[in-house]
Amino acid sequence: MRYLFAAVLCFLTAAPALAAQAVSDDWYVLLNGEDRLGYMHSTTQEDGDRITSTQQMKLAVGRAGATIEISVESRFVETAQGDPIEAWSVLNMGGTPLTGHAAFNDDGIAYTVRQGDGAPSVVNMPLPEPGWLPPAALERYVTQRLNAGDQEIAVRAMDIANGPRVVEMSMQVEGEQDIEVYGRTVPAVVWNAQVSMMPGVALREYVGRDGRRIKSTVELMPGVSLTILLADRDLALSPLTPTEMIANTLVSPDQRIDRPREVRRGRYALASIDGRAISLPDVATQRVVQTGPGQVEVRVDLDADPAVAADPPGPPLRTASVMLDHADPDVKRLAARWSAAAKDLDRNGVVSDAERAEALRAGVYGFIQQKDLSVGFASASEVARTAQGDCTEHGVLLAAVLRGVDIPARCVSGLVYADQFAGHQGVFGYHMWTQAWLDPDGPGPRAAQWTDFDATLPGVAYDATHITLAVTNLNEGVIGNDMAALLPVLGNLEIRVLEAGEGR
Repeated sequence: MRYLFAAVLCFLTAAPALAAQAVSDDWYVLLNGEDRLGYMHSTTQEDGDRITSTQQMKLAVGRAGATIEISVESRFVETAQGDPIEAWSVLNMGGTPLTGHAAFNDDGIAYTVRQGDGAPSVVNMPLPEPGWLPPAALERYVTQRLNAGDQEIAVRAMDIANGPRVVEMSMQVEGEQDIEVYGRTVPAVVWNAQVSMMPGVALREYVGRDGRRIKSTVELMPGVSLTILLADRDLALSPLTPTEMIANTLVSPDQRIDRPREVRRGRYALASIDGRAISLPDVATQRVVQTGPGQVEVRVDLDADPAVAADPPGPPLRTASVMLDHADPDVKRLAARWSAAAKDLDRNGVVSDAERAEALRAGVYGFIQQKDLSVGFASASEVARTAQGDCTEHGVLLAAVLRGVDIPARCVSGLVYADQFAGHQGVFGYHMWTQAWLDPDGPGPRAAQWTDFDATLPGVAYDATHITLAVTNLNEGVIGNDMAALLPVLGNLEIRVLEAGEGR
């Protein structure tokens, strides 16, 4: 259930931290109501013609009895004129740190990503369209616009913690308000902001006339309203009281589903609690029909002809990435072993891609012995060494070994029904699984389609209690566009079971 952590990171890194002073050193406490989740430390320093902006964030959240610690560090170096030079980030979601480095030059961006001590992955990327601002230049621009009395401000910025991707932010100034900050009153400009990577989620910012962030708030989901509040160092580093977040995302349907692992055809009515629009994809086994404002019917049929035709996958669905690092020696060894164990089940003299994919799925299920929620989100190579994790680690390792034997693969973010989970009975929980592209040589009517494989299930590859919310190639790292698409529905769904049967 990486969504909880990625949602938090989206909020903490998408909205730029403003601190217009030439040299600044600010501490913040991270809150969910009265719960103290962590801290943020931001600094800005000048050294000749160079300005360095750094930010360190640490966070702890509860996860069905376990506590996960997340940390993000970033550093951005630019000229006094606002030209980017280079940037670094370190992301740790309870496992091996993921580091990134971006070097800017006239020809583009050389972006290097590494998981722990693993081999680096280097990507040469084009420069973003002109008009975006690095952190210090962004601070100056927003401060100037505030002092000029602008009521609407639009900016394009980059936070290296999300990779070298530009996000758009629009701000609507609401007025001025005095804010209580732990015993003192601070005047602030209040604005409501929208960030492109968090569609449908409104941020509320309280900023001083000098551009210094005083307070930021966002309701990510029912029961989880995050606040970044200006504090001193001692308060920011005081003992934490992590919030239990898993329970806030579970969805109890209107009725229980009998023998869920045997369900091959299901129909589900989904409605957003706050009325926001729901946008879900059609995939091979899933068809989505809009039935009203903020309402859809999802039809999942494992035996029907494909709901949509799919284009053959290109190189990104076969390549090794930091999260799906199938070139790692340990991952390669597992892929070779499990692929060699595939059996010619239909006795036609050839082991098909479908049969190899199922052998790999069963291999991942049996290999991950410590199935728990103590890891936030680990890469395939890390899982290959620890044999530990939940649905995300199963999904990532399966996608990597599939690519390692030249079967295109991607991961799916969605919901799945469980008889019991984290002390709750009969619930849909947020989940991750894998899709493999089975070419025309494979058996069955959907040979040239994406086929679902869930490596967390014993003895069965998939069932129709899975509801697909988004697909991702995971080549972007932990926080991709699929996470942004899930934010409007996270903890914001009601589900009615219209049909759940064994099909034909």
